[in-house]
Amino acid sequence: MEPIPVFPNFREIKLDDKRLFDDYFRQIQPRISEYTFANIFTWRHIFDIKIALLYENIVIQLVDTHGHKIFTPFIGGIRLKESLDACLNYARSQWKEVRFGLFPEDQLQLFKLYYPTAPIAIDRDASDYIYNASDLITLKGKKYDGKRNHISRFKKKYEYTYQPLDSKHINGCKDLLEKWYHQHCDYWECSLSLRSEIEACKEALDNFKKLGLCGGIIDIDKQIVAFSIGEPLNKNTFVVHFEKADADYKELPAVINQEFAAHEAKDYKYINREEDLGELGLRASKMSYSPVFLIDKYYITF
Repeated sequence: MEPIPVFPNFREIKLDDKRLFDDYFRQIQPRISEYTFANIFTWRHIFDIKIALLYENIVIQLVDTHGHKIFTPFIGGIRLKESLDACLNYARSQWKEVRFGLFPEDQLQLFKLYYPTAPIAIDRDASDYIYNASDLITLKGKKYDGKRNHISRFKKKYEYTYQPLDSKHINGCKDLLEKWYHQHCDYWECSLSLRSEIEACKEALDNFKKLGLCGGIIDIDKQIVAFSIGEPLNKNTFVVHFEKADADYKELPAVINQEFAAHEAKDYKYINREEDLGELGLRASKMSYSPVFLIDKYYITF
């Protein structure tokens, strides 16, 4: 494994870094969806993610969805005040604007204590949606009437199978991914964020086993029509990174959501279904599943 350089030198994250990141994450038990090795790796080109070591903490700098260069929460808990000061001094000398981002509320105390005048602002577009796993599996109660109806109609119309995603399904998932892309935007005028998601998902599929991901597919007549990809985030939370369903089947999103939760997340208390990126349709969809809470993330500027 190529050593991670000492701050202020940075390099790109590599597959060989997985063991080190996994060791850190086991210790800190992250809550935000960004903090799994697979997530950081698959988005590394899109967000220009770079890593360094500082006082035995892993430091991450990236360009976020708003185009801002930021430092994200330190991975580790060693000499945090000194680490923060070092990053602050570096950014002041190298960047036009000094910004820390994706900090959940329970990690803001350091800024409030040592930099009480630094503006702190919520980034609602980055808030993670957290659900009771049992809710998404059983869909009990009036609030889920619509979801149960969708699944019931789908089962009446189609004979399908759910299977754990394996290497034999990768090409079929890629085919569906491209179909889904064209279903959701004009070929010549598609949003950059949508295309970026496609590229990150392809990275996840190409490195599925090496990244330690798990997934599930819906099959109709030997054709993959939906898939989900996720992994454990911490001891009590499972995170869903990608979920795609063929738009030709109206009720399919509810089916893959429930099937994947029932098969892959049944041993967890919570399911984190990540953020909505400020897309109103996605926000409405995530809210329709009645999250038990959101994990808000904040910017701190200097």
